[in-house]
Amino acid sequence: MLKLPRPHLSISQINLWESDPSAYMKRYFLNIPDAPSPMMEFGKQFASDIEDYVKGEQRDFNFPPNFLQNILLYPHVEYKLKHDFGEFNFLGFIDNASENFEIIRDFKTGTAAWTQDRLENSLQMKAYSLILFKQKGIIPTCFIDYYKTKIKGKGMEWTDVHETYQHTFSIVDLVETDSRIRKAAEEIAEAYELHCNEELQNLFDVYVQCDIEVKEWTEERDKWRKKIEQHLQNSRYMVQVNDKILSYSTYQKKSYTHSQELQDREEQLAAQKKQEILYGVATEETKTIKLLTVKDAK
Repeated sequence: MLKLPRPHLSISQINLWESDPSAYMKRYFLNIPDAPSPMMEFGKQFASDIEDYVKGEQRDFNFPPNFLQNILLYPHVEYKLKHDFGEFNFLGFIDNASENFEIIRDFKTGTAAWTQDRLENSLQMKAYSLILFKQKGIIPTCFIDYYKTKIKGKGMEWTDVHETYQHTFSIVDLVETDSRIRKAAEEIAEAYELHCNEELQNLFDVYVQCDIEVKEWTEERDKWRKKIEQHLQNSRYMVQVNDKILSYSTYQKKSYTHSQELQDREEQLAAQKKQEILYGVATEETKTIKLLTVKDAK
């Protein structure tokens, strides 16, 4: 069995690993969760509302306009899909499936639009199709029901946009998906093995200690800098100390603090960008950058 940070591999894990390995390691190796985004929380609540409605609970549900009139809910809701890939276990949840699993449906919300092409490239729907084929010998027809939402303040609300897409994957698609899932699992296991390596841990401990000392000396240097600034203020000065030439000068640099409305919009835009990366909407460009950084965990 591959040694992974969680008992089960999931689509969200694979998508995060493929899009941002550093974010994956922070979340799953170090157990530092991301701050919840309004879009993700809204989508989770929608899924919870559907599940509770089918169970017959009596409460207020925040459904999209005409949701219950337009949608026929199948018997299986939030169906737990578990599969043993031999070297690791997989866990997923199908939003809605027909009794014989010939139809599976996923409900999507958010501002990043779904399209037919996006469905046909969806690792989630490919993986669910693959596992159902392995377990039940069928390739289901996949449906995406997309309910567009919009940002309102720091929250989300429904629009009247509802789009449905459907697709049935081929055997070739399923074979490629099987390879992709196994590749991600192997890469995660390889990285996790390094994470658990004591020799590497010791090297990083020394590096972090050096980094801390550098920061401490930087703070000490900055104290002396402030004393020099107090003496010179707006003057200009140059001096040679041993083989070093030090100079001092001043100039004006403008900066701006923008309105709260604009700052909120920038936060919302950052959240939308993250969602597009997670769902594979953003155009991907790849280049190798080597970084060794030390920063606070918060």
